[in-house]
Amino acid sequence: MPVETILQLIDELVLNKTGENLSYTQKTILKSSLEGKTYSDIAKESYLSEGHIGDKGSELWQLLSDVLGVDITKKTAQGILGNGDFYNNVGRDFVGRDFVALNNVQICTDNTTNCKYEKTTPQPETNPTKPQLNLGNAPENYRFYGRNEELNTLEKWLIGDRLRIIALLGINGIGKTALSRQLIEQIKPHFNYIIYRSLYFAPTLDKLLTQLLSVFPKSANNPEDIEDKISLLLNYFREYRGLLILDDCHQLFKPEQLSGIYKTGYENYQLFIKEIAKQGHQSSLILISQEKPKEIVLLEKNNTPIRSLVLSSLGSVAKKILKDHQLLDEENWDTLIDNYQGNPDWLEITAVRIQDFCRSRVTEFLTDYPLSLACSIEDKLNERLQRLSKKEKELMMILAQEDDPVFLGNLLNQLSFPPSELLNIIDSLKRRILLELKPQNQETILLINPLLKAML
Repeated sequence: MPVETILQLIDELVLNKTGENLSYTQKTILKSSLEGKTYSDIAKESYLSEGHIGDKGSELWQLLSDVLGVDITKKTAQGILGNGDFYNNVGRDFVGRDFVALNNVQICTDNTTNCKYEKTTPQPETNPTKPQLNLGNAPENYRFYGRNEELNTLEKWLIGDRLRIIALLGINGIGKTALSRQLIEQIKPHFNYIIYRSLYFAPTLDKLLTQLLSVFPKSANNPEDIEDKISLLLNYFREYRGLLILDDCHQLFKPEQLSGIYKTGYENYQLFIKEIAKQGHQSSLILISQEKPKEIVLLEKNNTPIRSLVLSSLGSVAKKILKDHQLLDEENWDTLIDNYQGNPDWLEITAVRIQDFCRSRVTEFLTDYPLSLACSIEDKLNERLQRLSKKEKELMMILAQEDDPVFLGNLLNQLSFPPSELLNIIDSLKRRILLELKPQNQETILLINPLLKAML
């Protein structure tokens, strides 16, 4: 009997006896065992641990032994379950039904000799012919400025290089989400599925995976275990060309700790990211965050198909924002853009203030209100500062009080932190995009965000 036929028969018999179908993992183990594969083979193909497969296999054989009334082990499964006559005998135990009908076969449960296997044509699996966009609560792009170089880089990484994971990083308001929305429009013909989800409210990985799996064609079973859900999603990532965009990833990390430490109960996101990075498939994941996950730092250094892109100033393109708001004194626009770091959100908010308080005159604003921050900008920056650990805040305060460049070597002598601890703090602030290290005169200087410096 064909393995697929046996699999359907067993699944139907288990359903009738227990009221539940075989799980995704159970079906995988049964099918592979009937094909003569070892637990080690099954583990590699399923991207699960061999121990997990062994435990699930033991549960499966006990279940089948109870349901079918015969002792079944991995060694005996192929011989017993591959025998077509076995099912006619087993079928008699399922009283209350004349026969069990499946797509490909009928199992007779009476003594008639006319029963036979009848092959039918299975329904073809649905395969999208155009991109399936499932963008959830993704904001619309009412205004998008420039970023052509970044768009081209991301398109090359996704379409040309087929990277598995891209970390899109930057401080709040710099335009990460807007860039991703524009990117979708540019590359969507190359994908079967494009899915956007915000992690702002920190859904558990289990909840997120359930949502993601519901987007794809329905599987025969909905797996319950996290490992099984990840495995099934990766199978979809192999079958289809998918792009998954996860926004606000920094919300998964603990506040008041060094960056990249997952909240309690969210540690399995790290496993999820690593599995997508190391397993073979044809899909891509974009992580949008104000903090760089530590696992991305490690994966990038191991010559894996993982990259990061940190968004910086819009540069001269930001003049389009000031022009749209009909600001005056164009000769001082570059200064205004530099003061607000070419951040599109900050410039939008500040341009409105210049209209309201300075009659659109940029020169007057720069003279009377240098580095003035609207409440909405201050709130966002304060929110970032509140996430810092105590020692990160201490280091930021020290750097903010210095007018001259701060050299790393001198800092080691000024602070009471052990050198290794200081480097960890600096690393954490770098991953938060709040601190930059630059070489100068064969030494390293530390630079903090100028607007944060003005607030501290």
